[in-house]
Amino acid sequence: MDNFPKSNILYLINNLIKNTPDLKNNKLIFTTSTGTILGEMFSLDEISNLEKNISNETLVVYMSHLAMKTYNKSSENKEKINFSDCIFLKNVTILNGGCNINLQSYMLFVDSITGFSIGNL
Repeated sequence: MDNFPKSNILYLINNLIKNTPDLKNNKLIFTTSTGTILGEMFSLDEISNLEKNISNETLVVYMSHLAMKTYNKSSENKEKINFSDCIFLKNVTILNGGCNINLQSYMLFVDSITGFSIGNL
């Protein structure tokens, strides 16, 4: 389990939420050092097919995906960027010190996650 990326665990949990009727209204809740983040994960299919359907909601995810692909292709001797280092969220609310920030999409780096839950706030 040590070599199993944290992001894979989160994608599996996200699929469980989407495919379990009693859980469908729940969001993923992440705690980080800067606040609490609520959102829904983009599915791997949505990320793979972004070029076909770019919208404001998917723009950040598409640009990040494109940047990673471009960097990985042009960087023979550099460290490769891996999608398991981050997760892509949609319909996001960031709670920080009484302030709510609503975003259509958000890229969360896995190493910044200090905790995780499922539910609604």
